[in-house]
Amino acid sequence: ANNLCKKGAGYIRNNRAKILNIYSTYAKGIANTYGSDKPVIWCMEPDYSQYTESTQEGGGISYADAGNLMSDIISTIKKDLPKSMFSMDISPWKDTTWQNNWFTALKLEQNFSFINTSGGSSKAASTYISDDWSNKLPTWAWVMKRWKKPVIADAGYGVNGSGTGHDANWDNVSNLNARITDGVIGVSQYNPKNDWSSTIKSIRSQLRTPGTCPSTSFNHHITIAPKVNQIKNGDLFELIDLKGRVIFSSTMTSNTIPFLQKHYPTGSFFIRSENGVVLQKISIQNNAR
Repeated sequence: ANNLCKKGAGYIRNNRAKILNIYSTYAKGIANTYGSDKPVIWCMEPDYSQYTESTQEGGGISYADAGNLMSDIISTIKKDLPKSMFSMDISPWKDTTWQNNWFTALKLEQNFSFINTSGGSSKAASTYISDDWSNKLPTWAWVMKRWKKPVIADAGYGVNGSGTGHDANWDNVSNLNARITDGVIGVSQYNPKNDWSSTIKSIRSQLRTPGTCPSTSFNHHITIAPKVNQIKNGDLFELIDLKGRVIFSSTMTSNTIPFLQKHYPTGSFFIRSENGVVLQKISIQNNAR
């Protein structure tokens, strides 16, 4: 068969520079029309793992090669869109041991802010994302607990991208609250019904607040705890509210503290470092006098 399921690995090996150039073209196009100073979320390469399979002609690419290519794609995009954020597709039919090995190779903790489903058949009413034939498969809650990344779900299509209509399971308040508790922060309907916006408005007040949902812009001052200075650039930096919910997770950079000042409300929070140790509180205060 002349398709990426069989020939994808070979295409990557022979066209690496071309792939990066295509992503560069996309990024430049967005920067020119939308602006380079705005955040953009990229949902990366559905079923990317298929290119590592032994069924690929000539053999699959290694996990390390897949990780290096993905890092290079992200770096290429950020040259034109430095505020880009990235989400990686999960393959929920693969067990959690595979998930650990795969996402570690992709440098998930450093490169990605979100995890997303693809395939359009994610289950709103199930603790499992889609497949549930083994208790070793990832659940919604496992993804959030293991990777500390909020999840974007999708619905409304199936094999070969064929539309399956609006998935009303994702309009059910009980389902939504259960998935929000598990770490899901949004859902994309491929074929939304005409009055979906009305449905959203009617149920919004009944939904829980996501524990890791990005907030709107603020202008605050942060009282820095002395131990924050122990966190080096590139280390994991997490902000935890007093209920124990992770509300911000990223790698530490020179922009981390200024970002928090603009995007998080006033209050006291704990910070957690690379090794998972909770250091101490910080206080975010309003600058208004």
